[in-house]
Amino acid sequence: MPGIPPQLFLEGLHDDYDGLTLLLKGREVTDKVLKIKFQSHLGYRNVDETNRLKTLSENPILTTQWPLFIAEENEFINWIVEESIGLIDTPHNYKNYIITTPNDIVDIVSNESPLVEWVE
Repeated sequence: MPGIPPQLFLEGLHDDYDGLTLLLKGREVTDKVLKIKFQSHLGYRNVDETNRLKTLSENPILTTQWPLFIAEENEFINWIVEESIGLIDTPHNYKNYIITTPNDIVDIVSNESPLVEWVE
């Protein structure tokens, strides 16, 4: 998606009957809000980035000036699959969407791509 700033800040995270919605904004006052909406997801977590130092040291790409990543295999997907005790038997159908901000690392596991749009 064009126009994504190199650094985004989490303005809101809403989990309700309509799905999981993240609102992200760049540093500048004039930056628009990037809305990322997952209509379904297996799980998500939001952890302060200072409490994810092991993840950051093992995945230095997450420390670059780019805020959006997708992983097709990782420990969070594997953990959800293990916790399901066989209800989820095809982990390769799921992706971990990783959003890094100066303050947070948000992981969302879903088998559907999110809806992404700019909002005023």
